[in-house]
Amino acid sequence: MSLSKKIHLREGEEIKATIYRYGLIYIWQYLLGLVLVLAPAFFMFQLWAAGNWGYAAFGVSIVVGLFFIFRAWFFSRANRLIITSERVVDIYRAGWFNEIISIVAYPEIRDIFVERKGLMPSLFNYGTVVIETKSGQTLLEAKGVYKPQACQTFIADNQENFRQAKHLANPQLVYASFVKIIPHLSDEQLEEVKTLIAAEFIEVEVDEGEEETELSS
Repeated sequence: MSLSKKIHLREGEEIKATIYRYGLIYIWQYLLGLVLVLAPAFFMFQLWAAGNWGYAAFGVSIVVGLFFIFRAWFFSRANRLIITSERVVDIYRAGWFNEIISIVAYPEIRDIFVERKGLMPSLFNYGTVVIETKSGQTLLEAKGVYKPQACQTFIADNQENFRQAKHLANPQLVYASFVKIIPHLSDEQLEEVKTLIAAEFIEVEVDEGEEETELSS
């Protein structure tokens, strides 16, 4: 299943970033898997000399090692944070057949903060990005995010872009904002606004004149 179908991407909505779990948090699983894969090579002749039990131990060690490596890779890719133009989606894979998808729309976000605990997160700059909703009852937690402060800023920027886009889509809000900034405009800016308004009035008068001509004819 494609990512857009998994999160039900809406019309006009865009995926801005996909943030995966930092691979370093799975380092011990990778190392364990690597040891189990390579160890039989050092004892290959001894194991093979032991007969069937040696062959079995050789094969099992390699299979288990590859399993740990695959498991670490799979969960590092399956757990991800999707930042779109309208919302934040957290896909958390708790098990092989247990997936939790949490969604927070930008208007619902009250606060975004970063949590970093322990020596490894502090040394290698990764942590948990936590999003709190305005109701205060829902928390979206994306764990193991590399450079969590950058992720925090990116979400906040997209939230602001969404707010501005909604603001510009409402003519009444645009007009109210324009009226508020008029006293703060420079003389040059006021002259430019005056020229634009005059041009609009001329265009309106021309349109009205054409309508009157059509009616009289």
